[in-house]
Parts: sequence; C-alpha cells; structure tokens
Amino acid sequence: MYANAFLEGARGHFDTLQRAWNDNKLEVMQEYLSIELYNALAEERRSYGSEEINSSVVFIDAELVRADHSMLNAEVSVKFTGKTRDEGSGQESDVAEVWHLERKLDQANSPWLIVGIEA
Repeated sequence: MYANAFLEGARGHFDTLQRAWNDNKLEVMQEYLSIELYNALAEERRSYGSEEINSSVVFIDAELVRADHSMLNAEVSVKFTGKTRDEGSGQESDVAEVWHLERKLDQANSPWLIVGIEA
C-alpha cells in the first residue's frame, strides 16, 4: 500500500517538475532535487533563455524498480513511462526515464530528493 501511495506522489511530482521546467520556476525545482542535480538542470534550463516551453504531461506511469537502504540513506529508483505533448505543435513525445531518489534516514522528516535522472 505504501508503494502505491509513493508512486502516486511520484507521478504528481513528475507533472509538477514538468510545469516548473516550462515556466522556468527554478525555485520549485530546487525543492525536489539534490544540489548537484539542481545546479546541472538549472544551467541547462538557463541555456533556453526566455524561450517559451509549453509542454504538458498527457499521461505518466511510474514503477518502482529498485529500493535499498543503508544506515544513513534510503534509496529508490522509479521508472516513468508515458507521453508529453508540445502544446504549440501538438506533437507528442514518449517519456522513458528513471529517477533515482534518496532520503536521509538520520534526519527527521527528511524529504525524498532526486539525485539522478536517466533518459
């Protein structure tokens, strides 16, 4: 049951991050990403300048593909599959990526942070 709730949350976060990317809201993205991944994605997003990005998630599915833990961290990998649509052209693109997330176990209420994305 916990896995289903976690994956439902992951699908929501995928959509939230897609909208934040479109709207160039780096501060929203920062809440979900490790510092290293945030810096890399923020630099990539800045390379678009003021170019408008208007894509939406048509549908997204999430599957837990790995779960592990150590004394300090919990680690999971979530595979996303689905489609996004460029609202300007109407063109759809397949989504197939794996997000690697970590959570500090030695800190109360530590959030899950995305530490890597494989496309």
